[in-house]
Amino acid sequence: MSDGSRHVQVPLLKNWLPGSGEIAYTAHLESGFSSEQIGAPKRANYVFSNRSSTTPAEPSRYARIGDVMQYFAYLAEQAFHESSNGQRLFYRGGPWSRPYIIPDDATEKRLFEKQQWIMGLLVIGMIFGQPLLFAFFPYIVKTSFWFLVYLLAVVGIFWLVGYFMFRRDLAILARIESRPSLRTYFGNIASRHQSGMLALRIAGSILGVASAILMLAVGWNAVVAWGFLGAMLACTAAWSYALYVKTTCNDIPDRLA
Repeated sequence: MSDGSRHVQVPLLKNWLPGSGEIAYTAHLESGFSSEQIGAPKRANYVFSNRSSTTPAEPSRYARIGDVMQYFAYLAEQAFHESSNGQRLFYRGGPWSRPYIIPDDATEKRLFEKQQWIMGLLVIGMIFGQPLLFAFFPYIVKTSFWFLVYLLAVVGIFWLVGYFMFRRDLAILARIESRPSLRTYFGNIASRHQSGMLALRIAGSILGVASAILMLAVGWNAVVAWGFLGAMLACTAAWSYALYVKTTCNDIPDRLA
């Protein structure tokens, strides 16, 4: 394209929603801003459209295909970043891992599809499977030992599912020589959120911290309470740092939803 942008049409989660037809994933990578300070990426806007429609995709981040699908796509999107020199990167292990270099659009399509499925399975399992498990086996949350066993099982299953889903793709991909800095990583995250949305996420994390402290105060299972407190403190720190990077680097614009 003459404007330096590229589009990738990706079939995703076909017929998950009644009457949705075949859902297509479009990654619209726009050249537009860079930062010598943090190596901020080109903006990556993920737009969904219905292939069965003759009308063009909405110029928004998500077409109206359902809140559940939007959330899965949002979670999957966080693993995809862009380096200061334009390389597309896939983070399999979070900000402390060395990301994989995505060589082409077809590879990114496959990785995104799989990442979205994994995020969907995780969220559905946590929302529906976890309450049922705790209802039938209440001792899991009442005893520290069994709760630790449960946590290790969840982490192990999640890792195994990801390993088997990605192993063929990642086996042939090169990894970046050195891990990008945390400032670069969170600069990518910040570029995808409006400042107000980052502030709301910080507020939600702080509310989680307060809830964990209350759990400790009323004598809740210490392992559960301390684990929840640690997770909420980590979320608070991560979102706060993303907002800090956004407010101290003028070339990271608000993402228009």
